[in-house]
Amino acid sequence: MSAGVYGQRVPRSATWPTAYLVVVGVLGGCGALFNALGCYVSIFALDSCAADRPAFRCTGRGLLTMWGLPWLGLAWAVGSALAVGARARRGLAWCGLPVGAAVYAAGPAGAWAVMTS
Repeated sequence: MSAGVYGQRVPRSATWPTAYLVVVGVLGGCGALFNALGCYVSIFALDSCAADRPAFRCTGRGLLTMWGLPWLGLAWAVGSALAVGARARRGLAWCGLPVGAAVYAAGPAGAWAVMTS
């Protein structure tokens, strides 16, 4: 038990959701910055586009895939980290962070595969 607002007694386990949500928010913000950098870098993947060398990344569908996969991965990562954290019991909510990181890594990896195709 710890002292809460106005001296009320609050169990320590009641404070974990706030810390977990802050960490997920900070990691989500870092992922958004990384995605923005990835969108900037992906523009240079279009330098080799030419009519005589067609590539998937040079099409409209390829561009949307290349730019959308990281953002989709970020949304799924935050959602899965919060879902695992909500379902966990007795301090195991922090297991949601590696799950979210693994889900997020799939988005930039897929975008990289399109960039290098």
